[in-house]
Formats: sequence, structure tokens, C-alpha cells
Amino acid sequence: ITEPTDVLTTKKARLIAKVLQLQGGTLQVKLNNTIITHQYNANSRVLTADLELSVGANVVSIQAINKCGDTTVFKNIEYNCIPPTVVITYPVSGKKYESQSNEVNFTATAINISELSQIQVLVDGVVLRPAFNKSTGVISGRYDMK
Repeated sequence: ITEPTDVLTTKKARLIAKVLQLQGGTLQVKLNNTIITHQYNANSRVLTADLELSVGANVVSIQAINKCGDTTVFKNIEYNCIPPTVVITYPVSGKKYESQSNEVNFTATAINISELSQIQVLVDGVVLRPAFNKSTGVISGRYDMK
């Protein structure tokens, strides 16, 4: 099994394996003991399959069977999925907020978020359109309390 690597941070992966001496034989591919669809090119002897991993440990097995016997190979793949974290930095939680206007500025820091489309800011059910700095993870905006 040449791909994927042992540790991934994405849910979907492509399985690629070279299968030798299968002439007239059969293949069975499993992900976590469930048979999955695969493609095998007899000319290039390459097996491919699309994997949808579970968080944590995953086991891929390929069983090749021909008239001379069978063999099974295994590959352990760890899918590390880190959920996003957001910490509101202003206004400070639990502190009284006073303002001379109806506008409230807010800032937060996001971890494991890469795009503004992954962020939704709601104040009293109203969707706000914040700014997001990809390099610092800072989310900022203003809310009109009118």
C-alpha cells in the first residue's frame, strides 16, 4: 500500500496499492472491516479506492486470492480531526460592558479555522458579517444594538 500515509488530517483519502501475481484472482478491500468499492487495473497492477475515514484509528485491509492461495495486507491510518476553537476576547465575558453608542465592537480568536465561510457570528439570533484575518485567526466586527 503506497498511499495514503499513516496519519491524515482529512476525512477523505485515496488508497493506492500495487498488487502482484493476481492472474485470474480476486481482490477484497475493507475499511474498518467493511467491504468497500475499489478499482483494479490489471495492466498496471494498481488498485485504487476512495476512503472515508472515521476520527481516530482506521484499518484498511486488502485480500488477494488466486489459485495458489491468498494473502492479506493491513495498513493502519490515523485520522486526526481537531475541532475548531473560538475564544471571545472582547468584550470580556462576565464583565459589564458600557458604551456611549449603540454599537458594540467584538473580537475573538479562532483556532483550526482557515476560511471566513467556516465562521458564523450570531447576536440575539442576528447573523453578523465579521472580518477574519487568516494569518492571525482574529475575528472582528461591530454590532448595532438598536
